[in-house]
Amino acid sequence: MAVPLFRRLIADWLRAARNAGAEAVVACEDEDRGALAAIAAELPRMFLAQRGATFGARLAAAAEDVFARGASSVLIAGIDAPPHALDRAFAALERGFAVVAPARDGGVNVIGLAREDVALLEAIEPRRRDVLRLCRAAFGAKLVELTGAVDIDNHASLDAARHDVAWRAYFAVASFALVASDHPQRGIALTPLSRPPPARVIR
Repeated sequence: MAVPLFRRLIADWLRAARNAGAEAVVACEDEDRGALAAIAAELPRMFLAQRGATFGARLAAAAEDVFARGASSVLIAGIDAPPHALDRAFAALERGFAVVAPARDGGVNVIGLAREDVALLEAIEPRRRDVLRLCRAAFGAKLVELTGAVDIDNHASLDAARHDVAWRAYFAVASFALVASDHPQRGIALTPLSRPPPARVIR
């Protein structure tokens, strides 16, 4: 079940990125590239090596690296929840708002912010239950909240996803198509948000 589901998720993120005029960038450790390619052989050519001593530092580094490649707007998203309203998200970012799509457990599925706010990502940890509250406190009225979804971290959340409107199509349809993206001004860094931090201090 897991491989077909994540294959479909990756395909839909790539398609959503293309439809939003964005480039999808996959941030992962080098040893994970083979596993991701096995799930979806047509993943984008552009990979980013994860760097940083903590999970939050790796999120911040991924965002910085996408900005450094010339993106004017960047969303950070996990591969454990479906894509959201990316056109709305990028439109909000380009008007100077931050963007989140809350997960049902208090975390977020998607977060987008300006380059000067990237340091906020360093505070995010796996399974942190107050990320939405953190974003609300940081951005106040300058935060746009999208409709969120269950993110799949374990068997219990997989069962919950079966009853989540955002996941309905994933449990009803098995076929999909992969489409790459090539727009230079926007970026989505897809990161495995449920992956625990490595047991080492410096990467």
